[in-house]
Amino acid sequence: MDLLIAANTVTQPNSDLAPATGTPGWATDGDPTTNTPATQAPAWHYNMMMAEMLAIVKAAGITPSNADWSQVLKAMQTIFAPAQRGVAPYSATLAQLIGGYPKYAIVLDAAGILWSSSADENTTVPGADGAAWQRLLDGFVKTPIDKSGNGTLAIDEFYYIARTGVLWINSYAADGTPISKQITCPENWKNYLSGNTGYRIAPDGKIEQWGVATLPASGSVTATASVSYLIAFPSICTAFSSIPTGPANTTLGCWPATAVAGLPGKASATVVADTLSHSGSTTAPFDQTVQVLWKAEGY
Repeated sequence: MDLLIAANTVTQPNSDLAPATGTPGWATDGDPTTNTPATQAPAWHYNMMMAEMLAIVKAAGITPSNADWSQVLKAMQTIFAPAQRGVAPYSATLAQLIGGYPKYAIVLDAAGILWSSSADENTTVPGADGAAWQRLLDGFVKTPIDKSGNGTLAIDEFYYIARTGVLWINSYAADGTPISKQITCPENWKNYLSGNTGYRIAPDGKIEQWGVATLPASGSVTATASVSYLIAFPSICTAFSSIPTGPANTTLGCWPATAVAGLPGKASATVVADTLSHSGSTTAPFDQTVQVLWKAEGY
């Protein structure tokens, strides 16, 4: 579609505009039997309709052409294509067309990872430095996913919320091909695990977390180690325990006794260790480091 090519046309600055006053109404062909005259369509009304449709065509990145009478349809198909997919791949072109993604919009990147926009009018690219996007399911379990005998997805391919049972997620490959992913979740907990450290959050909000601290070779019969939790407890740490994994002294041995210094905090705690429980009168100073397994619980 395009504007008129005809005699007596004008440029846009000289085109007729809608009147500032008056009551909007519907057109009629008139009725001679009641002396009702037909509506005379003014030029400004034609201009208005053409401007509305041309705006749609141009918003889709299409150059108006009077040789193509389906450009409005093509423009609508382009603009609303993402809505046909539910959650669609990120599109820089669409971001420009709509003036940026709105806050909380959800898109997929080429790896199938879900992103949520953290700002309105967002034209940044998910995953780029400084981009106004955050992983939608960050902090939840990231694990290989069973594809029911069809192999295993890469460990970083998808993030998911742990739920009881099996969940199928319809997604899109980088080329836009629809694919289905089956996720099996063993527990109704939110989990994180990396080596000997990890945490899990129960449905009632209880948090359990664990890790490894190192007691130094202090040269004394006591030693301390600071523990920073993986995540801070929102309200309180209700329990803290620690277990040494080896002796404090290379000659005398002596596994130290450990405890928490004072009340554990919401973000950290201090492990204290003592070898005075060593049998006999000979003291056993810490002449080597000792790893301590710790566990904290709270809400």
